[in-house]
Amino acid sequence: MATWYGPGLYGNRMACGGRLTPRTLGVAHKRLPCGTRVALRYRGHTVVVPVIDRGPYSRGVDYDLTEATARKLGMTQTSRLAAAPLQH
Repeated sequence: MATWYGPGLYGNRMACGGRLTPRTLGVAHKRLPCGTRVALRYRGHTVVVPVIDRGPYSRGVDYDLTEATARKLGMTQTSRLAAAPLQH
């Protein structure tokens, strides 16, 4: 399961450095190291983005996408998606 975040948090510093903007592509994960690239697939759309933040903190949710990442995938609400961390 994945959620997305952004509005209301723009300008905030992310756990892995940098500030969140409406164009930030990335994903939050509790345990994957910062910078780990993750392939995300949702309804035929695929995007590869880095881990840029920590979270999510909702029960049963593994990934928290930035709004820009969710938009690229066509995701508008909490959804199931395929996710695979990529080896360096």
